[in-house]
Amino acid sequence: MDLSEDGIVARDQFVFEVARQKRVPIVMLLSGGYQHSNAGVIAKSILNLRARGLLPIPPAADASASSASSSASSSSSSA
Repeated sequence: MDLSEDGIVARDQFVFEVARQKRVPIVMLLSGGYQHSNAGVIAKSILNLRARGLLPIPPAADASASSASSSASSSSSSA
């Protein structure tokens, strides 16, 4: 399969839109094997899904990410 970056973003958006219309849950896993050069298109796709409301992040996830980040900085400053 030879998809452009825009094609990958469009494909992901299509899959998420159809899944939402049909009320099918999705689990999205980024499981390694990606080259450093692919990080940009993965980020572009995720940001597109978020901007379109297709990939919401629950408040609990935002809070735990913030607390993990603040506790990591606290422990590094006290070391």
